[in-house]
Amino acid sequence: MKELVALLESLGAREVKTYGQSGNAVFRHRGRVAARLAGRISAAIGKAYGFEPFVMMLEVEQLARVVAENPFPEAESEPGALAGGISGNHPGKSGPGDARSG
Repeated sequence: MKELVALLESLGAREVKTYGQSGNAVFRHRGRVAARLAGRISAAIGKAYGFEPFVMMLEVEQLARVVAENPFPEAESEPGALAGGISGNHPGKSGPGDARSG
């Protein structure tokens, strides 16, 4: 994911960390509008690779809420055994990020 790290850094991201080959990344950015940055990331990927993926951004507070609302607190003693998923859609809707959409 060196290419993704470089692309994000070219858009002003700092302290970029990726997760395996998933395309997921955590980073810091000075931008104030996450949706605008998501569009810039998608466009940059499109320019570099010929496709514009759906890019979902979470603010620190949103990610903290996901962790706090973990429905399996007993798994916190074994963090490597717990994984989560986040959809870009409201439950019951279909579209990007929804397994039923394709």
